[in-house]
Amino acid sequence: MRKIMALILITGLMGTVWGADDLTSTGQGSITELEPIGAPYTQAGTIQFRCTTTNLGPRNNIPPSTCTLTITYGDEVVQTITYNVPNLRRYESYTYVWTTTNVNFPYDSFQTGGSYTITANWLYSGGSDSKSTIFQSIPTGWPAVIVAAIIFLTFIYLKKPGK
Repeated sequence: MRKIMALILITGLMGTVWGADDLTSTGQGSITELEPIGAPYTQAGTIQFRCTTTNLGPRNNIPPSTCTLTITYGDEVVQTITYNVPNLRRYESYTYVWTTTNVNFPYDSFQTGGSYTITANWLYSGGSDSKSTIFQSIPTGWPAVIVAAIIFLTFIYLKKPGK
């Protein structure tokens, strides 16, 4: 019985030694969520994006770092922001909500708005992660107002007496 207990104790101790955290490891950070809140955006105004970064281990900590959110329209950069991600302990997450506006976005057409991509790039000590999501947005009401004005003026012109 002593031999079995000694074997269990030694095996347990070896497992503890070999299973200890490797603090020199590069860790594994992941962007676990990148979501346009409330998309598709059907009118000009405020839009929001939620980005969650998570320390999935094996490191105990990922030191403070930065994450950049970039909205693109094809190859054109529309808006960008860089924010700080605090120290993340193992399995801890940080969520950032970016509030911006779509008023000056480019667009595909007056009716459909445009297809945009938001990309998150997280750079941290020993690694990085990136994630992209596509969303739809109608950037501004001005094209619709201009079209409506042209239709209205055409209608008034055609309704003049003698036409």
